[in-house]
Amino acid sequence: MAKAKAKTTAAADADSTQSNATAVPGQTVTINGKAYALASLSPQARTLMRNIELTDARLRDLKQQVAMIQVARDAYGQALVSVLPTDPQKLS
Repeated sequence: MAKAKAKTTAAADADSTQSNATAVPGQTVTINGKAYALASLSPQARTLMRNIELTDARLRDLKQQVAMIQVARDAYGQALVSVLPTDPQKLS
């Protein structure tokens, strides 16, 4: 299954969550290297595009959360090292 990459080229976003949404004339979207007039897309296609945009936004948010959690984990690791004895006991 091919991964669709959608990029809108106009500044304003069409409201694609409703089936009667209208696109601004001149807005285009590029999907898999092909440009489409946003107004020519079916309501279903616009809804799917909006779902992709929402999913991409969620992925960005989750990546930021992972980065913050990784920083916290690194800080905990450094704190642990700082409280360990300098002369560890050997295990037999």
